[in-house]
Amino acid sequence: MFLLIVYNSNQNYTRTLLGTVITSGIASGIGVTCASFIYDQDIGISDDIASIRPAFSKYWLPKFIIAAITLTVEILTLGGIGLITLNEAKLFPKLLLSLPLAILISSTLGYVSAITGFRHENPYWLANIITGSLVLLSGVIISITQYPFGSVSLRNYFL
Repeated sequence: MFLLIVYNSNQNYTRTLLGTVITSGIASGIGVTCASFIYDQDIGISDDIASIRPAFSKYWLPKFIIAAITLTVEILTLGGIGLITLNEAKLFPKLLLSLPLAILISSTLGYVSAITGFRHENPYWLANIITGSLVLLSGVIISITQYPFGSVSLRNYFL
């Protein structure tokens, strides 16, 4: 869909493709992590887990691994097909290099979203906000270079 938005514009299709694929992969990882935690809540074992407090590696790590596998397969499949279609297969190694960062971001945001949504009527509320914001803030629709540059920038703020 985003490639159709930038069709016949002067934007770079490859940037849009890779941004969209990586953003959707991160969103999928967040969704898988939240869904697996919420499933535990739905079947009633979340109270037992909270009282037992199992080791991180026994409870959360398998959820992160499943989310990472989903994210990796999605990014490599969609990114590979897109790069081959755009005759930009030379960028595939850069796509591979982005995977660890995408997995780290997805795991962190998924964990925060799942914990924040615990025992809420809508447990996906934060995950929905984050995944919706990812598309807007990633520069997929509007290139980050086209955002307004005001007199106060983060660079000036921190220096």
